[in-house]
Amino acid sequence: MRIGLFALALTLSAPDGGAPSATLRVKVHGLHNATGQVGCLVFATGDDFPTKPDKAVAKALVPITKSGVAFEAVCEFPQLAPGTYAVSVMHDENGNGKMDFNFLHMPKEGYGASRDHLPMMSPPSFDDCKLPVGAGLTEIDVHMKYP
Repeated sequence: MRIGLFALALTLSAPDGGAPSATLRVKVHGLHNATGQVGCLVFATGDDFPTKPDKAVAKALVPITKSGVAFEAVCEFPQLAPGTYAVSVMHDENGNGKMDFNFLHMPKEGYGASRDHLPMMSPPSFDDCKLPVGAGLTEIDVHMKYP
């Protein structure tokens, strides 16, 4: 009976019956202010990265904090499968839960991506932003860019 309960406890504590679990922590730096919130999206493939939030494997909207004179945010994604991911970040200043664009389809709010890869005239590619996320904790820093 004790062995059965121990096995059940192990199964319940692992995300899929004992497979290793990864946690991705995204530290967002360079926010202009504490207005609104920060949104982070995690993508496992290049399909629609970073422009289609519904294709993300994980999402978070988090508050902005003040650390000294800097504004920062942290998005944390526990229980990801170890693998390769790319992250996109936005400063949702108006709190509508999405990135706003102007008539030329350029961002009107702050944005960022993993590996800080931000081309001038196009969205970043998955290949330029991808990073390995292994079992345990992986921390990355993303620095915001504003229009």
